[in-house]
Amino acid sequence: MIGFQFEVSGVKQATRMLALSADACKNLRPVWDDVYDDFLDREEDVFDSEGGSGSKPREMGGGAWGGWAPLSPSYAAQKAAEGFGNRILVRTGRLKASLTSRGAGSVFRSDAKSMAVGTSVPYAGYHQTGTRKMPKREPIRVSEAAVRHWTRLIQKFVLESGQFQRENL
Repeated sequence: MIGFQFEVSGVKQATRMLALSADACKNLRPVWDDVYDDFLDREEDVFDSEGGSGSKPREMGGGAWGGWAPLSPSYAAQKAAEGFGNRILVRTGRLKASLTSRGAGSVFRSDAKSMAVGTSVPYAGYHQTGTRKMPKREPIRVSEAAVRHWTRLIQKFVLESGQFQRENL
């Protein structure tokens, strides 16, 4: 059976199992490009909405995401005085660029049956998890809608590429 796990900074976001034989899938590389492009588009929305994109209220089955915590007044004033504007998680644009476009510090590795995406920007992890002095503002957010969409992309690719063989469950 084929399984997919979506993990961010060591924290499992979602797992999906497909009733397909893992042996039947020889090469998923072509679909990984589609998944990665969609990931980059969704990350653009996350940054544009300052963390609000992909969120659902808890009462609708979502997490507690909402938008990112606001900047402290003192840091917001310092950032503005230094000419960096007031966008959350965007000072130089390096982190955002690494998660919204190919190159620019982005990480995309794939092989026949797996892929990894992320950023090589060293301070990204501090934002993802927060620190004693800084609130958690997750630049990478894997929503349930994204997982469903990526699962459909993978299923469609497997079926259309002739790599389909249903497991006997």
